[in-house]
Amino acid sequence: MKIESNWKHGNSLGLDITGNTYMLTMTATKLTQSHISGYYNNENDDSIRLMDKTYTEQTARYIQLVSRMEEKYAKDFVELPKVVFCGNQSAGKSSLLEAIANVQLPRSHETCTRCVMEIRMHETSKTTSWECSLSLRIEYDKNNKPLSEADRKSYPFCKALHNPKDVELMAYRAQKALLNPSEKPDFYLNHQPPDKSKKENNEIEFSMNIVCLYIKGPNVPNLSLVDLPGIIECMINVPQDVSRKLVATIKDLTTEYVKKPKSIIVATIPCDSEDEHQGIHNIINEVDPEKSRTVFVLTKPDRIEEETHERWIRKLENLSGPDYFVVMNPNQAKLIHGVTFTQAREEEEQWFENTQPWCSSIYKDRLGVKRLRARLENLLIGKIRENIPKLMDDISDKLKDAVGKLKELPQPPVNAQIEINRVTKMCEDKIRHKLERSGGTDLNDKNDTMWEKIRNQLKEYKTAIENERPAFVLVSLTARTLLVDVLQNIPTLGHNSGPFYSISVTTMKIANGYSPKDKTFIEESKNIKDIINQARGCLLPGRVPHEVSDSIIRAYQRHWKKHSTQCLKNMFDIMWGEIEQIIRDSAKQYKKLRFFLEGRAKQRLESRKENCEELIESFSDLELRRSCTSDNRVADMKNKYQTELVKLVPNDTEAATVVADVKAYYELSLRRYTDYVCMAITNKYIFGFSENWQNSMTSDIFVDDIEHTGRRIELKELVEEDPVMAERRSTCEKTINRLKDMKNELDVFTYSTS
Repeated sequence: MKIESNWKHGNSLGLDITGNTYMLTMTATKLTQSHISGYYNNENDDSIRLMDKTYTEQTARYIQLVSRMEEKYAKDFVELPKVVFCGNQSAGKSSLLEAIANVQLPRSHETCTRCVMEIRMHETSKTTSWECSLSLRIEYDKNNKPLSEADRKSYPFCKALHNPKDVELMAYRAQKALLNPSEKPDFYLNHQPPDKSKKENNEIEFSMNIVCLYIKGPNVPNLSLVDLPGIIECMINVPQDVSRKLVATIKDLTTEYVKKPKSIIVATIPCDSEDEHQGIHNIINEVDPEKSRTVFVLTKPDRIEEETHERWIRKLENLSGPDYFVVMNPNQAKLIHGVTFTQAREEEEQWFENTQPWCSSIYKDRLGVKRLRARLENLLIGKIRENIPKLMDDISDKLKDAVGKLKELPQPPVNAQIEINRVTKMCEDKIRHKLERSGGTDLNDKNDTMWEKIRNQLKEYKTAIENERPAFVLVSLTARTLLVDVLQNIPTLGHNSGPFYSISVTTMKIANGYSPKDKTFIEESKNIKDIINQARGCLLPGRVPHEVSDSIIRAYQRHWKKHSTQCLKNMFDIMWGEIEQIIRDSAKQYKKLRFFLEGRAKQRLESRKENCEELIESFSDLELRRSCTSDNRVADMKNKYQTELVKLVPNDTEAATVVADVKAYYELSLRRYTDYVCMAITNKYIFGFSENWQNSMTSDIFVDDIEHTGRRIELKELVEEDPVMAERRSTCEKTINRLKDMKNELDVFTYSTS
């Protein structure tokens, strides 16, 4: 069966039946009285009656589809078409909705609509009984602020009702529960309304949460309706700031619902007011300026002043404008006397048939609840059918997205020992890859700065230790020049086995006023000479013992160790930062295993650091023990230094010899020591950390106790998944299952209706 709709504003609705194909069409021409008379009234004419059995079954299936989608929280993924009732307070909105749904809702002045009510209805066979289920859908907190998706919930409020007369009281209780969120909802299951003379006391005046009514049974219209709180301009008996806030809340709530493109808007306008001044007009003009999905319903036509009917009739005649319907619901007196829905509809028909100008109007197809209900039913079904292809596309896109997110999450553990080995091996591979990649860095990874940090640290270390070099200042009074030999100009050994670089000496003029009383021939030469004299013993003058140079060299070498130790400490911080991140990334789903591996890795890194410190200690001890080398280039360097210095200060040859000896050997010793320290840190500490890493992490994990716990390790404890990760996976899986169910149901539905 195919149903096609073409909704033109203000046009009359006809139904053509050809075999099993139903065509809902609209005619743009004005219908004559003969065409319209009896429209919807001929109970026996199946060719024009929209509630035909076959058609009813078809429309019921569409509403059931939407209901099932709602029950599966399809609203979390896609928006479904609904008929939204809105209007100013006391515009007759709730009475209209009652008339369409054939159930009474809370309606006293204290219990007007103070929350959203959603009513889903579908017709069942004559052999079934009427039933109404009530549930609460919580999407906002007590301050009407949206809850996160995880905090949203929906649950039944009471047992299913089988008598329509019970709906009003139970709906009142459900609304009461929403208006008092600090109490559990079942607290109000047996709550009785207070005496009419007493004021209702609630925690909040309005709630954006939803009371859901699901009604099914014989002769039930196939509709999905939403009843919103009436728009108000102000509230009495409340502070002004509270009033302004509540007024804004209701307007925002109304806008939120009616702005959805899939919503069919039913705006109620009482005939005893200027409709253009109704607040609902401003909202509709904003969200639906063309009025392409808005139906205006004029209520209380009996209150139209004499001789002012014409302007209301013109609204019905405006075929190019929005749809207008007129309804006549029972007044308060009749409601108090218990008028039934059947009686109300009969009285409405009689009133329109006997009251001018309605009885002579050719637009009787827009008079009465019965015709409005049929119209809304067809509009809703058309909207649902129109949106099914888009709905399927949306669900497919969201399903693809959810599957992609699930694939990004690690798989849950199957075997604890295998999973622990997998994670530790992953860590080892990542560490090795980071350490051994070609060139030290990955040019495509802008965040990988480990080797850059290591190189900078080694550079800082070398600079710090080079700053410990001895520096001597030589003064030549005869030439009135100052010879400065500082570390920047000290030649250094090359990496090759060739000769030393040439010696470079810097001289500068002695400042005016300089005299021998101000400086000695060699700065520190007095100290050097003292050392020479103390060490000479029985040696002849002119012979300088090697202990002099050794003592000066060792005095500067003693500072090396502290710089080496600090460099190693800084390397520990760099390494730990990288390793900790690798472990966190690899074991992110297992919190306990992550902590365990972090503890062991840090312990291993500390142990490696201690071993490296011992090497540095041995290097320092060897350098401090005795000056020793087999490199002949030191002698060449010393001779070149000495020759240059003696030329400049010929009267101080002993001190010049010591300076040359210190400079030559110190350079070799400094390069040798820093090279060994850098090799130890790089090879023994940095690269050595990854050697046999996996076994060191798990060698005793399967047989020993965790240190300091005093109990045996349970493997399954280590791979207990992080609750946050497990919840994320569970959410993804539930989302996928729900989307698959929705997709399958839509596929089956589309196939069965094609």
